Amino acid sequence: MPSAGRRLDPRRKPPQVRAELTRERILDAAAHIFVEHGYDAGTTNRIVEHAEISIGEHWSATPSTTTATTRSCYGS
Repeated sequence: MPSAGRRLDPRRKPPQVRAELTRERILDAAAHIFVEHGYDAGTTNRIVEHAEISIGEHWSATPSTTTATTRSCYGS
């Protein structure tokens, strides 16, 4: 569980619809990995592989894997 003071927002507001779709793909992929393989299997590399995006796209859309984890578990 992230600490109370930890920032969970994207680094920046996605400027395009495409960027928002990438963010949604990351969250969907993270949720799928957690359900199918468990939390410990939810590595960044596994998430981006399942989302079919580059690691750079992931880091542009989310500040950390914790963000993807939290949002996929609790919604946002």
